[in-house]
Order: sequence, then structure tokens, then C-alpha cells
Amino acid sequence: MTRDDRHLFMESPDGGSGDGETKEMRERRIRMYIDNMRGVNKNIFPLVQGYLSGEVDKLDIKTLHAASEQILVVHDFLEDGEMSDYFKHDLDADSRHACSNLGSITGDEDDRDFDRQTMQFFIEGWKRFYVAVEDMLLRKISETEIAKEDVGKLDLEMMKDVIGYFGKKEKPHMDHFAYELPAYSKIGQKKFANEIDFEVLQAQLQGKEIRANTAVIVNLLLNEIRNSLKDKTELEGVTTGVALSAHVEGDQLVLQVIDDGKGISEIDLDPESPSFIFKKGTTKTESTGLGLAHAQTRLAAMGAELRVISYRDDENKVNFYPPDSKFDLDEFNKDRAQTNKFKARTIFEIRLPIKE
Repeated sequence: MTRDDRHLFMESPDGGSGDGETKEMRERRIRMYIDNMRGVNKNIFPLVQGYLSGEVDKLDIKTLHAASEQILVVHDFLEDGEMSDYFKHDLDADSRHACSNLGSITGDEDDRDFDRQTMQFFIEGWKRFYVAVEDMLLRKISETEIAKEDVGKLDLEMMKDVIGYFGKKEKPHMDHFAYELPAYSKIGQKKFANEIDFEVLQAQLQGKEIRANTAVIVNLLLNEIRNSLKDKTELEGVTTGVALSAHVEGDQLVLQVIDDGKGISEIDLDPESPSFIFKKGTTKTESTGLGLAHAQTRLAAMGAELRVISYRDDENKVNFYPPDSKFDLDEFNKDRAQTNKFKARTIFEIRLPIKE
């Protein structure tokens, strides 16, 4: 399928297309998109990276044109269809466009003077783009589940690179254009700290395996980080900090997004409440309700567990999800105080089982 064919598959209310595409046909098409993106990640990304580093002598223009076409088809599918809200929510403008112009680096078939600057732009932004896009495409197949065929070995190197990109490129870009981002007007005053020592973590997990979909896990972490950086999370008089942390606890890898904002109310952590934060379309706090929608069921489908602990200042109490979670926030803060880290009020936690 080429980019020019995408108009044939406009969405229809029954979940198929306006041109008679059935749900089964649609899923096969989305599966093709996912396979194509995985192919670009596995084959084209290292090829361009190798060319820039000098390890690859020449690039094949036809191969790059084909990859460019595949990326553009998926880009337009997400940007113009019913997934457009997710596309704009999960990726800022810089990240959305970082990989959509791969074709411009190839020129025509007689041009061997490749645009190295555009190549570098592609290399820097690809992994961030890729994890968000795969997560969105999987949501299009099922909003609440992750199929077994989409669960593989958790790629810590991918996680490291994407989180690094967020801290070094995406967050500064959001800081600079905060005046265009109503939900993030104060983001420049807020700090993001990546506290994960990936070398230590990889050493601890040597010879072990964690089964998950890397794109889903990383994109969920980023959506929670971005949520914690929004104006709505602020506690008056406190400069909000957001941190990403990870540690091995028994037979689980524990990933934590930690912030010192105003906390989450009891009702917003109640699965029976209309304002439950993991329901799609929860807008009580000026949120789109997209980034964390169905996070608990999607994680459970991979054998993972979601926990939230939050001290809500105006309620003067600690709230939990699930309600029977056991977690000592005071003890946690004592540990953090030893390293002069900010006091946590909310901890968003993903627990992934480790297999020998």
C-alpha cells in the first residue's frame, strides 16, 4: 500500500472502512503497519546509523524510498484518522515530524549526496517515534488488551535511548514552546530526573528475561511523566519535580514515575468512579484521558501489575490503587531523603515479572 492509497481506508462507524473493509481486514492492515515499522526499526534504522558513523559505505536509494513510504503511510493513518488525538497527545510536534520526512534524505535515484542533517534528525527521533507509533497501532487493534504475539523480551537499551531522548530533546523542546502548550505553561520551571542506572540494572538482570511489549511499557512511562509535568499537578508553593526510577525487588522489575505534585484524590483511584484515571475520556482534571486509558488491563495482559500510591494534601490521606496495595510512603521518603531527593507525593508503579 502506498501513501496515495490511504484515502481508500477511511474509518467507518462499524470499525471497518468506508470502502467495505471488514474488521478482520482492518486488523490485517494494521498488523502490516506494525510489521513494517518493526522492519524499519530492525533494518533501516541501523543502516542509516551505520552510514552516518562511517561503518556503512553506501545506502540503497530504493530501500530508503520504500521505508520512507511505509513510515508516511502509518504517519498519515495516525494523524488523519480516529487515532489523531492519540498521535497529538503522545508525541509533540517535533517528535511527530522527526521521522515523517525520511524520503527527503534520499533525493532522486541519481543523487548520491545524501542530506546528513536530515538523516541525523531521523536517527535522533526514530526510537521515540517508534515506541509511540507501535503503542498506538496496538491500541487500534485492542484498547484494553495486548496479544501474546506482541509480547517479547523487554528491550532495556530501547528504553534507555527513548528516555534519554525525552530528557535531552523533548523536554527542552516543550520548555521552549510552553507558550503554545496550555497544559504545560509552567513546564520550564519543572525538573525531570532520570534516576535509572541502566548499566547496573542490566547487570542485575544478566541471564534473566522480562516478557513485555517494550513500546507499550516505554510509552506508558512517558505519558505518566508528561502528565506529572502538567500545570494541573502542581501543589501551591512547591516546585514540581518528576523522576523515573527502577529497581529489582525479588522476582520483579519495578519501574516508578515519582512526583511531588498535589496528589491524586481517592475518587480518581476508584475503578467504579466515572473519574477513574485509567478510564478513557476522563476529563475531570483537564486531561484527555488518553495516555493512561486502560493501562491496568493492558499491563495485566502482559503479566505485569500497576500500582499507584498518592498523598492528597487537601484530603490529608494516602490513596492507593489497587485499594488493597501495601506501600509505606513515609519509609520511601526516608530513603529518598538520604540522597537529597524531593519528597514524593505520588508514585506510579509498573511491576514486571522476571524469569530465570
